[in-house]
Amino acid sequence: MKKKILILFLLLILISPIFSKNYKFQNQTYIYRVYYTDWINPGFRFSFNNEVFKMDIPEQEPNLIENGEYIHNVIENCYTLEEKGDFLYLHINNKTYLIIYYEDLLCALVDCKDNTTYFGVNEKSKYVSLPNDSRRIRDLWVGISDTNNYEILVSSYLKEKDLIYNNKNQYFWQLKNPWVEGKIGSGIDEWIQKATYHKTNKVVLLNGYVNPNHPDYYLKNERIKELEILVGNEIFNYELEDIPQLQVIELPNYFSGSFKLKIKSVYPGTKYEDTCLSLFLFLDEKEMQ
Repeated sequence: MKKKILILFLLLILISPIFSKNYKFQNQTYIYRVYYTDWINPGFRFSFNNEVFKMDIPEQEPNLIENGEYIHNVIENCYTLEEKGDFLYLHINNKTYLIIYYEDLLCALVDCKDNTTYFGVNEKSKYVSLPNDSRRIRDLWVGISDTNNYEILVSSYLKEKDLIYNNKNQYFWQLKNPWVEGKIGSGIDEWIQKATYHKTNKVVLLNGYVNPNHPDYYLKNERIKELEILVGNEIFNYELEDIPQLQVIELPNYFSGSFKLKIKSVYPGTKYEDTCLSLFLFLDEKEMQ
């Protein structure tokens, strides 16, 4: 009897981490702007606190104002998390979101129905709050900057019937159209280039082909392993992790202007030789120097 109790106790110890696993984005609040709006500093947010998820949903009609503020709805309810391989999903109110994140700094929710993406920055980070007034958040886009479609340059890209994989998304922040190099083979030395006009030393990447409804695309296609970054007259080399989560590369100095990312080696795909990159952004340093 004592032996059975001991075995049961040991089993409970082994499986308890599965039920009590905590993620770094939990018990945090994230500020975001939505991809379809030009509103200045709306201050929408989502949070994971005390096992309750809460998110402000902005009204899409910008002329709907009440008491000087834009009207928005609020989702607030208990949530569950589900792991599917290396992909993590949030379930709440009959909706499902793919969660991509970097430590407790960045967190994005991708609606599995229409790919609407809410890309948030931790409200306590220096990328959100103003240096001399923690009650106010910064203008522009609270710490993340992207490049207009016409400023994205690539050495090649894949075309499949009506699909063009050139990383030029139809909507801002919509995780839908990765860059897939179009060279025969693994795309070694193929590159993508974007620019930022504010000084930064941090590049945000989402490796591989990340699709919330097709997690198998990630391993079927190739992912970047070794990466070369060319900025100004300097070259830096990094190795990316093989994970479908956000990664932040920190450069040794602050730069502005064009950043070129060149593929130097890859993680092999199980089916295709197409190397993919789902996201390429910058952590914005404006107003922080």
